[in-house]
Amino acid sequence: MLDKPMPFNEALAKLKSRIPTGSSFDSKTWAALEADVRERAFFSATVEDRLTLARFKRLILNFLKRNRDDDGKLKVGGIAEYVREAVKIAEKEGLGKIGVPDDMVDQNDITDLRSEIRQRLIFNTNVSTSYGFGSWRQGMEPSVLAAYPAHRVVRNPGAVDPRPRHVAEEGTVRLKTDEAFWAGWMNDSAIGGFGVSWPQFGFNSYIDVEDVDRDEAEKLGLVVDSVRENSATAKKRRYLNWKSRLSIRTLEKLDIDRLKADLEGLAKFSNGSVRILSKEERT
Repeated sequence: MLDKPMPFNEALAKLKSRIPTGSSFDSKTWAALEADVRERAFFSATVEDRLTLARFKRLILNFLKRNRDDDGKLKVGGIAEYVREAVKIAEKEGLGKIGVPDDMVDQNDITDLRSEIRQRLIFNTNVSTSYGFGSWRQGMEPSVLAAYPAHRVVRNPGAVDPRPRHVAEEGTVRLKTDEAFWAGWMNDSAIGGFGVSWPQFGFNSYIDVEDVDRDEAEKLGLVVDSVRENSATAKKRRYLNWKSRLSIRTLEKLDIDRLKADLEGLAKFSNGSVRILSKEERT
């Protein structure tokens, strides 16, 4: 019987499901969308070529799956190798700042796809979010949720500019089903969050969670009896893209047309909103 967290495969499913979406949107434009498309679509804000993004995605998948080549060597052994290969792709495809030659790239320029810092951000965000979703998804299994009904906020070192509310909430314990806290507060889009209940809690936040067992949660005054009742519904509703619709009213027509092209066959547009099609609708 599954009654405690264990290794999971949902991280791969999460990353594989992401739509390699290239567009001319910058980060500000993407922020105008609801959390789903920003979190669900695997994109880099200034990349035009969807195929290039798909190649970035394959590199990360090789890392998660520990794929090996014909000689038995890991195709992507870690972040350093990913960065090297991704930078090669960016240089070959002519991506990056106009007028800045490849040998003069500022490696600390987060806006340049050829820089180490930008590729590290792409890698860390996608791997961390994939594992974060997989862990959360497994934690919503009824038996696991009954034994470990809560999460504790963990603030890891490394944030250059920590968000004040994250600092204030370090060590806070809340039920896993407390969406107002996890998605609405800790992962609030107003502070750069993604609006979901699992890590990452915004770019470079260094915020994570750890399981809290039933006894400790009860001692802290949390009402755990009702958590089990919501688990099955939450699990279904949260499968990959749990918000069914998002508004695109703030986007210009040209940007909407580009989004339609990027999501052709994968989404339905109507009345100023977009909805990601379910797997059943795509077949």
